[in-house]
Amino acid sequence: MLAWGTNPNYRLTETSRAKLRHLSTRILVAVPATQRAYESESQQGVTVIGDTQGRLKQWFSNQPDGIVILRPDRFVAATGLPQDLNDCIARVAVALHLLPIAEPVVAGLAA
Repeated sequence: MLAWGTNPNYRLTETSRAKLRHLSTRILVAVPATQRAYESESQQGVTVIGDTQGRLKQWFSNQPDGIVILRPDRFVAATGLPQDLNDCIARVAVALHLLPIAEPVVAGLAA
Protein backbone atom coordinates (compact mmCIF):
# COMPACT_ATOMS: atom_id res chain seq x y z
CA MET A 1 0.00 0.00 0.00
CA LEU A 2 1.33 3.42 -0.91
CA ALA A 3 -0.08 6.66 0.47
CA TRP A 4 0.86 10.22 -0.37
CA GLY A 5 1.63 12.23 2.77
CA THR A 6 -0.72 10.46 5.18
CA ASN A 7 -0.37 7.43 7.42
CA PRO A 8 -3.24 5.07 6.56
CA ASN A 9 -2.84 3.24 9.88
CA TYR A 10 -4.85 5.95 11.63
CA ARG A 11 -8.02 4.94 9.79
CA LEU A 12 -7.70 1.15 9.69
CA THR A 13 -10.12 -1.06 11.58
CA GLU A 14 -8.87 -4.22 13.29
CA THR A 15 -10.53 -6.27 10.53
CA SER A 16 -8.64 -4.35 7.85
CA ARG A 17 -5.40 -4.71 9.79
CA ALA A 18 -5.96 -8.48 9.99
CA LYS A 19 -6.56 -8.69 6.23
CA LEU A 20 -3.41 -6.67 5.53
CA ARG A 21 -1.37 -8.90 7.88
CA HIS A 22 -2.80 -11.96 6.12
CA LEU A 23 -1.53 -10.54 2.82
CA SER A 24 1.85 -9.51 4.33
CA THR A 25 1.14 -5.96 3.20
CA ARG A 26 3.79 -3.29 3.64
CA ILE A 27 2.58 0.26 4.11
CA LEU A 28 4.63 3.02 2.51
CA VAL A 29 4.06 6.73 2.93
CA ALA A 30 5.60 8.95 0.27
CA VAL A 31 6.51 12.54 1.09
CA PRO A 32 8.67 15.18 -0.57
CA ALA A 33 12.31 14.18 -0.04
CA THR A 34 12.95 17.26 2.11
CA GLN A 35 10.33 16.07 4.62
CA ARG A 36 11.43 12.43 4.82
CA ALA A 37 13.65 12.68 7.91
CA TYR A 38 10.99 14.55 9.89
CA GLU A 39 8.14 12.29 8.78
CA SER A 40 10.15 9.12 9.50
CA GLU A 41 10.26 10.12 13.16
CA SER A 42 6.54 10.88 13.42
CA GLN A 43 5.07 7.96 11.47
CA GLN A 44 4.66 4.63 13.26
CA GLY A 45 3.97 1.34 11.52
CA VAL A 46 4.93 2.57 8.08
CA THR A 47 8.00 2.99 5.92
CA VAL A 48 8.44 6.62 4.87
CA ILE A 49 10.02 7.21 1.47
CA GLY A 50 11.18 10.48 -0.04
CA ASP A 51 10.01 11.50 -3.51
CA THR A 52 13.30 12.89 -4.80
CA GLN A 53 12.15 13.60 -8.36
CA GLY A 54 8.54 14.61 -7.75
CA ARG A 55 7.17 11.74 -9.83
CA LEU A 56 5.00 10.29 -7.07
CA LYS A 57 3.62 13.72 -6.23
CA GLN A 58 2.80 14.25 -9.89
CA TRP A 59 1.16 10.82 -10.19
CA PHE A 60 -0.96 11.35 -7.06
CA SER A 61 -1.84 14.87 -8.24
CA ASN A 62 -3.43 13.30 -11.33
CA GLN A 63 -5.50 10.84 -9.23
CA PRO A 64 -8.65 11.51 -7.26
CA ASP A 65 -7.37 9.30 -4.43
CA GLY A 66 -4.44 9.52 -2.03
CA ILE A 67 -3.84 5.82 -1.37
CA VAL A 68 -3.06 3.03 -3.80
CA ILE A 69 -3.01 -0.70 -3.12
CA LEU A 70 -0.47 -2.36 -5.36
CA ARG A 71 -0.31 -6.02 -6.25
CA PRO A 72 3.06 -7.77 -5.90
CA ASP A 73 3.55 -7.43 -9.67
CA ARG A 74 3.16 -3.64 -9.20
CA PHE A 75 -0.19 -3.37 -10.94
CA VAL A 76 -2.76 -1.21 -9.17
CA ALA A 77 -5.30 -3.34 -7.32
CA ALA A 78 -7.29 -0.39 -5.98
CA THR A 79 -7.14 3.27 -5.08
CA GLY A 80 -9.04 5.12 -2.42
CA LEU A 81 -9.34 8.07 -0.10
CA PRO A 82 -8.15 7.62 3.49
CA GLN A 83 -11.74 7.73 4.79
CA ASP A 84 -12.75 4.95 2.35
CA LEU A 85 -9.73 2.74 2.95
CA ASN A 86 -11.47 0.01 4.97
CA ASP A 87 -14.09 -0.47 2.25
CA CYS A 88 -11.34 -0.50 -0.35
CA ILE A 89 -9.44 -3.22 1.53
CA ALA A 90 -12.66 -5.24 1.86
CA ARG A 91 -13.25 -5.03 -1.90
CA VAL A 92 -9.68 -6.15 -2.63
CA ALA A 93 -10.11 -9.07 -0.22
CA VAL A 94 -13.30 -10.13 -2.02
CA ALA A 95 -11.58 -9.84 -5.41
CA LEU A 96 -8.75 -12.04 -4.13
CA HIS A 97 -11.26 -14.60 -2.81
CA LEU A 98 -9.81 -14.38 0.70
CA LEU A 99 -11.59 -16.26 3.42
CA PRO A 100 -13.55 -13.92 5.67
CA ILE A 101 -11.59 -12.79 8.70
CA ALA A 102 -13.67 -12.74 11.86
CA GLU A 103 -14.38 -9.46 13.57
CA PRO A 104 -12.20 -8.88 16.64
CA VAL A 105 -13.55 -9.91 20.02
CA VAL A 106 -13.75 -7.06 22.54
CA ALA A 107 -14.26 -7.87 26.24
CA GLY A 108 -15.76 -11.25 25.39
CA LEU A 109 -18.29 -9.84 22.93
CA ALA A 110 -18.12 -9.78 19.14
CA ALA A 111 -17.34 -6.28 17.92
